[in-house]
Amino acid sequence: AAAHQQLEWFRGEAHGPVASLGEVRTLGALPARSHRQRITWQERDDTIALVLPVDAGGLDRSGQPRLWLRISQGLEPLQSRMRQLDLALAAAIGLALLLSALSAVLLARRLVAPLERSLRRLRDFGLDASHELRGPLAAMAANAELGLLDCPEGDNPQRRRFAAIASATDQMQGLVEDLLLLARQEQGPIEPLQRLDLSQLVAEQLELYGDALALRSQQLQRALQPDLAVLGQATLVRQLVRNLVDNAHRYSPDAAWIQVRLERRGRHARLEISDSGPGLAAEQLPRVFDRFWRASPDRSDGGSGMGLAIAARICRSHGGEIRVFSAPGQGCRFVVSLPLAIG
Repeated sequence: AAAHQQLEWFRGEAHGPVASLGEVRTLGALPARSHRQRITWQERDDTIALVLPVDAGGLDRSGQPRLWLRISQGLEPLQSRMRQLDLALAAAIGLALLLSALSAVLLARRLVAPLERSLRRLRDFGLDASHELRGPLAAMAANAELGLLDCPEGDNPQRRRFAAIASATDQMQGLVEDLLLLARQEQGPIEPLQRLDLSQLVAEQLELYGDALALRSQQLQRALQPDLAVLGQATLVRQLVRNLVDNAHRYSPDAAWIQVRLERRGRHARLEISDSGPGLAAEQLPRVFDRFWRASPDRSDGGSGMGLAIAARICRSHGGEIRVFSAPGQGCRFVVSLPLAIG
């Protein structure tokens, strides 16, 4: 009985046993057998049994044994051990997965740590170099301006040299400011976000560019939906608009048109700035927002190739996105989408 086993003796085709021994287990009558079948298995959810003849020599008139023995074994201990094994396997697999995940995290941190240190040193170098370059560049610009004032008017070689120095210094100052802005942005927000009237901000930036557009007879077409507010840093959003308008101004020919539209699209403010410049080929579009990339490196427009990279970085830091649509000879259309301020 302690082993969950039972022995039962049956006489002929009797439905019940004539004797039993061990744990009491109710399996019912013997299973049906064929004429030549001697040994059979009988099973239930919690029991398995073997049925076999006791004495093959004692046969009845039909040739069947007169006495049968049924040996039963309860499956409860086996099922209990199987459940324990399942739990142990599940715990082992969970522990193995946890250890694997921890090992992967530790290994990844160990491998990435030198790269993070290198990137941090590179970013710090960019900040330090930008700060240190401001002073010498300001001195160069001042000396170039003084040299221009001292030179007589007209086609003077010395004046041309000072003008070239002043122009190069001005470009270098713009590049240093762009690098400094990018380095600060990569370190995270430097000012708390505030509610901005995007409609008014865009209108102010367009007014500031009025004279520059008039010098080249460029026509500004604008349609600004009023009272569109976003959360952001005012200086950065102004820089975003300024960079896009400046890009359209630089690459549009004289007397061309520049179109600026601002409207609400769902929960976002959508700003579109289109120009009538030379446009871009399809293979150039994926690189538009790369740093220092320019469609034509030989262009002498004074740009550094950083304006659009900065615009894209500002969009991402404000939870928005920027896209470009263009084709050769059809100009460029930049679309900025920024989340609207709620309330």
